[in-house]
Amino acid sequence: MDNNPRSQRTSTGVFQFPADTITDEDTALTWWDQEFAPACEAVGALVNGALIVRQIVASLRRVRETALAETMSLAEAAERTGYSAEHIGRLVRRGRLPNAGRKNAPRVRLGDLTLEVRPKRAGKSARLYDPLSDARSLRVRR
Repeated sequence: MDNNPRSQRTSTGVFQFPADTITDEDTALTWWDQEFAPACEAVGALVNGALIVRQIVASLRRVRETALAETMSLAEAAERTGYSAEHIGRLVRRGRLPNAGRKNAPRVRLGDLTLEVRPKRAGKSARLYDPLSDARSLRVRR
């Protein structure tokens, strides 16, 4: 049996995805590519492709759900979203974002932030120049 803690075989000799130690999608993809695939090649395994795809997708979903459940301070949330900590705190006080911490030490879940707080959109100044609209506006002024 492999002594690498990231390569866990079940009693049937099949590799089990180490969900307890992998916390990000890149590491999960690396595990499938650098641990699981070479092990299959080494034993000349013929595998059920649909089953493997379902296991990969399920492992990535577990990693994503774990990441979205992560809680952070208002300052950390402000850093991630581009909004101020005060604004995020206001959303928590008004009940628009659930408080995952204590009353005087609020925290927010990353999953709640991505649903409630959307990245800022470009304002009017970011619109492209439209010469036809400009010409029409000049014509209306006369």
